[in-house]
Amino acid sequence: MASNDLGYATLSARDRDEGERRVVRIGAERAYFRWCPDGKYMMGSSPKEKGRDNHGNIETQHPVILTKGFWIMETPVTVGMFEVFVNNYNDKHKYKSVGDTPFGLVKNKNRMYPNKKFSWDNPGYEYDNDHPVTCISWKDAIAFCKWLSEKTNQKMRLPTEAEWEYACRAGETKVSTTLDELLDELKKKAWIPDNSDNQAHPVAKDSHYNTWHICDMIGNVREWCQDGYGKYPNGSVTNPIIPPKGKLRIVRGGSWASALENCRPAARLSYCQSYRSSYQGFRVVCECEQQ
Repeated sequence: MASNDLGYATLSARDRDEGERRVVRIGAERAYFRWCPDGKYMMGSSPKEKGRDNHGNIETQHPVILTKGFWIMETPVTVGMFEVFVNNYNDKHKYKSVGDTPFGLVKNKNRMYPNKKFSWDNPGYEYDNDHPVTCISWKDAIAFCKWLSEKTNQKMRLPTEAEWEYACRAGETKVSTTLDELLDELKKKAWIPDNSDNQAHPVAKDSHYNTWHICDMIGNVREWCQDGYGKYPNGSVTNPIIPPKGKLRIVRGGSWASALENCRPAARLSYCQSYRSSYQGFRVVCECEQQ
């Protein structure tokens, strides 16, 4: 196991079971990763899925084959992890977040507004090191992944959109057929507007895990993906990724502030890569050589 003064460790892809857990220390913080095996699934949503009404033309259901397994972070990147990155960015400077003025909840108005006071260390609500980091642009997330790659000597990156949905579904195929059913399910397994008290919640301190033991894939904070925005194909694809051209990037998962229809495994949103908000974060994938 390789490591350095900050405690980074090596992940491998040999003889793993789905959901198997490994830890990478990031300073004093522990980042747990779960193994997602290679496999195939149906990406997107069927016309019968409740909540897709406004998204059907961009959620075309199609077979996806992933030929390589990958490690995905069990939780979104936390404030504590991001702080280690900020303070150890390089020998001369701390990292400074780049992007648009962050959106957040202005509580005395009970609405979302851009506010220059909002930042990754001031999201507009009380937080600690175990909260998911927010007010993060796509460029911030890419910078974190690049830094962590250098520290671990492994390829750390954002998940592709296909990897994200595969890890989110974790082999599950059930979908809600009514909005009431969708709401009841989400209340049990996700932080959404109905139960979040208008803020993000600490990761890994609730029962919001899927069958591969990956936490908060739905709700709490939306998550950046590697892909640019584009329509799905009609047929089967292998290891798909939409190249990140232009300014739009895919966001997945819904959040504590999201509409119900956006809190589904198939739901797709896109935002400018410079967008930042107090309900948007990211998680990391470790791309391993197959051994």
